[in-house]
Amino acid sequence: MKKIIAISFSLFTLSIFSMELETYKPNSTFIPQRLGDVKIYHNQKDFYVKNNHIKYPIKSCFVDKEVRKIDKEQLKEFLANGGYLSLNERSDGSYSLNANKRLPGGGVLGASIGAFLGKAAVYVVGHGAIQIVGVLTGPLYPVTVLALEGCLAVPIEAASMAGAVAGGIALGVATGPV
Repeated sequence: MKKIIAISFSLFTLSIFSMELETYKPNSTFIPQRLGDVKIYHNQKDFYVKNNHIKYPIKSCFVDKEVRKIDKEQLKEFLANGGYLSLNERSDGSYSLNANKRLPGGGVLGASIGAFLGKAAVYVVGHGAIQIVGVLTGPLYPVTVLALEGCLAVPIEAASMAGAVAGGIALGVATGPV
């Protein structure tokens, strides 16, 4: 009987002193659909998961170091600065909580310039190497360049597309929203 009273009291106090994370920001948590209707709660120092009207504490060893023992004000600041919490269920049925940051991005102009520079860099290296080899062959320069361009034009173009994608992503993320 004492256990039932203690559990009831702890659940009552937990509900009074905890704060549902979804009240901070709609996209402050990521919970996989396979977990069902699960909510994350945080009291002054610890995190809890509410599943089927039962609250389960998340062991501090399974909480990311960045948010372990964090107070409510620090958590609000973390979530306001692009952070979010990702919940996972472990194989033993317990939960783990990871802290993640969203990267800035969306710089359309930066992505366009990056794509152009990435593609141009691959063209310069690929076709420049063909020109260097052609010059080194001396009088056979025209034949060498034509043969190498015929063989390597398609692979250079494919590589330039990869360079354009990589450059676009890199500068798009670096420049952020414009």
